[in-house]
Amino acid sequence: YDLYKNKINKKKISYILEKGIELGLKVMDTAEKYNIGETYKIIGNIIRRRREKVIISTKFSPENSSYEKVIKACDRSLKRLRTDYIDIYQIHWPTLNGPLEEPLGALVYLKKSGKIREFGAGNFSLKLLNRSKALLGNEKYFSLQTEFNIFERSIEGNGVFNFCRKNKIRIIAFSPLDQGR
Repeated sequence: YDLYKNKINKKKISYILEKGIELGLKVMDTAEKYNIGETYKIIGNIIRRRREKVIISTKFSPENSSYEKVIKACDRSLKRLRTDYIDIYQIHWPTLNGPLEEPLGALVYLKKSGKIREFGAGNFSLKLLNRSKALLGNEKYFSLQTEFNIFERSIEGNGVFNFCRKNKIRIIAFSPLDQGR
C-alpha cells in the first residue's frame, strides 16, 4: 500500500495475504477508509473460500457515527468484504464531544442482528471508556484498539490499560512495531 499515492498493488497484497493465511494468519484488521474501500474488495476475494479461518476486524469512520450511518457503513462493509458477518466492528476514532448513544446503539443492534459478532472502540480515552460503560449497561466492548508499542506506552499510565484489564476488554495494539522504528 502506498500511503502517499493512495494506490495499492492488488496482486502483491493478495499474494502476501494468501501466504499469510497459509502460514497461520488469523486476523485481518482493516477499515472502511483504507484505500477508499478497495482493501475490503481484496480481502473479500481472499476470504470467500475460507471465511471461518479468518477473523475480520474493521472500523467505521467518525463521520458515520449516527445510528443510521453506522448501520449503512456496516452494510457497505459486508457487501465489499463479501461476507455475512464481521467478527469485530469498531468505532475507528471518537467524534470530539459527539454523542456516543447513537453509535453504541447501532453497534448493539448490529450484534443482536448477527451482522457483527463483537464490537469495540478505537483510540478512546479513559473518560470515553467510562462514558461508554455507563451507556452500554449490560453490553460491553470486546476490544479497544489503540497505539501501543515499546515507545508509546501512555495507556499504562493514564488508566486505560487498567480499565481494560478490569473490564475484560482486549487491547488490540496498532503500530506495535512503531512503523518500523
